[in-house]
Amino acid sequence: MADDSTEYADYWLKAVRLFTGYEAPARNTLFDEIIGNHGIKQMKVEVTKQGSVDSVTGEEYDWMVENAGWDIQNTDFVIPFYTRGGSEGVTYYKARFTLLGAKIADGKPVGGEVVGSEGKSHYGKELEDGHFKPSDDGTVWNTFNLTKYSYGTGHALSDLLEKDNGTLGYSWGGEPPIEIGKGVRLKSFDMVADSFDRVAKFFWDSKTTMDDWQNRVSSSPNDAWLGQAAGVFWDLIHELRRRYDHYADDMEAVGGVSKQGKAMRQAGKDLRTQAQNLKNKWDYWNVYEGNPLRWLVDLLSEIANKSWYNNLTQVDADYEYYGEAGGAWNYTPRGGFTSQATDAHGKTYGEMTELDTWKAVGEEAVKRWETSVKEKLSDPAEDALKALALAWGSSTFDLGSISTKGDKGIGDSFKEDKADKAIKDAEEKAAKEKAEAEAKYEKDKKEAEDKAAKEKAEAEAKYEKDKKEAEDKAAKEKAEAEAKYDKEKKEAEEKAAKEKAEAEAKQAEMEAKQEAKEKEQEAKQEAKEKEQEAKQAEAEAKQEQIR
Repeated sequence: MADDSTEYADYWLKAVRLFTGYEAPARNTLFDEIIGNHGIKQMKVEVTKQGSVDSVTGEEYDWMVENAGWDIQNTDFVIPFYTRGGSEGVTYYKARFTLLGAKIADGKPVGGEVVGSEGKSHYGKELEDGHFKPSDDGTVWNTFNLTKYSYGTGHALSDLLEKDNGTLGYSWGGEPPIEIGKGVRLKSFDMVADSFDRVAKFFWDSKTTMDDWQNRVSSSPNDAWLGQAAGVFWDLIHELRRRYDHYADDMEAVGGVSKQGKAMRQAGKDLRTQAQNLKNKWDYWNVYEGNPLRWLVDLLSEIANKSWYNNLTQVDADYEYYGEAGGAWNYTPRGGFTSQATDAHGKTYGEMTELDTWKAVGEEAVKRWETSVKEKLSDPAEDALKALALAWGSSTFDLGSISTKGDKGIGDSFKEDKADKAIKDAEEKAAKEKAEAEAKYEKDKKEAEDKAAKEKAEAEAKYEKDKKEAEDKAAKEKAEAEAKYDKEKKEAEEKAAKEKAEAEAKQAEMEAKQEAKEKEQEAKQEAKEKEQEAKQAEAEAKQEQIR
């Protein structure tokens, strides 16, 4: 749903314009011409101070009964109230209201029945000494835009749903009729659908005719016809049959029904469904809530009711007797006394003596009416637009495409036949040349293979001969090398044996010399040791003698 912050995102206006072509005024302009004194919407207000305090009998509130709900009978009434202060303790005022707009006519509700009009008062627009004075320049107001919006929109939906021509030529409130290009006729969907179906039926029925013609001339072309008149005629029948098949497939034609026809009929039904839903909403709204005076009267009734309980009945009256001179009434406000304009929800608008207070009341009444428009018309219209967008979206509403696939004319077919014949002749010539080339290739190939086999045999024989000669030569060279090796080996072994014997003899000689030398050394050592022992013994003997 639209958020309250988007005050004039008016889906009702958008839906009616889309569904019917009727263009109503913007909602934020509807009350520009229904203004009384002090910029107060839908009413003139005169607040007058009374000469003395008087009691309220209740007759002052008869207007609340006369203006019950949508039944607005009385457009000129008062709300009496007191304020604190004055010589008597309170001061008595009357706020007089003159409503500007449409009221009940001939016992019928205003809703949907009243075309806009202009009104003019014989009294001036502003107060003079607290009262309106007769004037030639009186207050002028009109409800043209208001009724175009409130009632013209609903009647446009009625014409769409109920009249054969829908909204073609529709007008409201003396405005020029809707342009022929903007009006909407629900039957147009069926008319377009029927057109698609007739085309689909033609293509469907033509299948039999085309098949019969094609069977008479042949199901496939004769090569001899290529590039000839007979070939052109065959191409004509074949091309027509092919095209009609594609068209019938694109339209999903079955008998006299097409895909496009079904889609168009369903689109019309979807529009009718959503338009009817909105018309049903409007049927209630326009009677019971469509007249904005109903909301103003309801609000004034709330204020009057609150003033009864919180103002008029909150004053104590005491009579003071002065003796033979008589006496006087004194009035004292109680603790719950207030002279604030207060609605049923406890919202206050200011002192009832101030015109700014009643201007705020007028604004609140318009706001309540606009809330009614939003909840009863605009929100359902938003739902209807979404539902129709879904129904008419590409995933649901699909007309497909109808196209000529591989389009070509008979002249093109004739050219193609001639080209086909030239191609066929060229293919036959190429096949013959290919066969001759292949035969020559096989012959040349065999000769080359025979020659290669002969050359291979000769090469193998030469290879075997050269191989044997090489092997014989290698064997001879190997035997000579082995004999030479054995001879040199024997000579080397004999030389080594001789050198070994000489070395061994020389070693033995050296070892004998060494042994003799060692023995000589040992003898010398032994003699030396004996000499030492003798010296020792001699020394010990000398020592012994000394002792």
